Amino acid sequence: MSGGVPGPEKGRFWTGILHVALGVLCFAPGAVFIRMAGGIDPLEITLHRMAFASAAILIYSKILKYDFLISGRSELLQFMGFGLVAALHFGCFVASLSYTHVSHSLALCYTAPIFAAVFSAIFIKERPGALKIAGVAVTTIGISVLVGLEPGINSRLLFGDFLALISGVTLGLYHTIGRTVRDRYNLFKYTGNVYLFAALYLFAALMACRAASSAFMSEYSLYAAGGVAGSVVFGTLLGHLFVNSALRKVNTVVVSLITTQEVTTGVLAAYIILGEKLSLNSLIGIAISLIGIALVILDPSGRK
Repeated sequence: MSGGVPGPEKGRFWTGILHVALGVLCFAPGAVFIRMAGGIDPLEITLHRMAFASAAILIYSKILKYDFLISGRSELLQFMGFGLVAALHFGCFVASLSYTHVSHSLALCYTAPIFAAVFSAIFIKERPGALKIAGVAVTTIGISVLVGLEPGINSRLLFGDFLALISGVTLGLYHTIGRTVRDRYNLFKYTGNVYLFAALYLFAALMACRAASSAFMSEYSLYAAGGVAGSVVFGTLLGHLFVNSALRKVNTVVVSLITTQEVTTGVLAAYIILGEKLSLNSLIGIAISLIGIALVILDPSGRK
């Protein structure tokens, strides 16, 4: 009897890897799109992302006759919880870009694999093997090198970094939830309703903030609207659909680690489009983090 991963399971694993890689490519210009939408309040940008993506997915489900309606109080409460996690992740990440550098936001957000490893071990008993733990450590080191030490640190940057870290914690939980419910809800019902409830939370938060202060008002332009549209289509609709699809095929930590390459692609996109500096430090960090990703993918325990 031959060892290794059986044929169908091996094919499923590599399909999942392909999906998460496509998701990362969709994420690549995400920070650039959000910067384009700079005149719009971060909460409002995130609200647009969730609302339009949810509407598109639910319309698509209706046309193809996929089940997407929530049935019963138990499902309602579950999706309310899932939506809150998504709202915190997306909202804190978008807001962090108004206070700190793209590289900081992305790198701190993608501490997510550490939290995904903890949450998946607690909730779905996916125990990381030695190779996977080593991959998490190496990738984290690579991301730290990529960000480097910021000499001009101040309270504004620190607040942005804090928001990005909260985004990372909730992203780890978001990935774990997506893996947990893979057999309970179809992909479109899950993502469409999660985004719908996230949009409702964000709308309530935006209205409360505007009632308290005029600082949360937005200014629209064609350029800013283009940034929002790009963020909706690539960052949320396509990117996260690919990632949630991958979570139905591949171990949580594997998916979460590969999504850290949004840091690499995002920093490169910021360099090419926004002219943000790309140093030797950044290139070394990218190389180290890719080694960490390779270790995780090679770990046989991730192929279950």
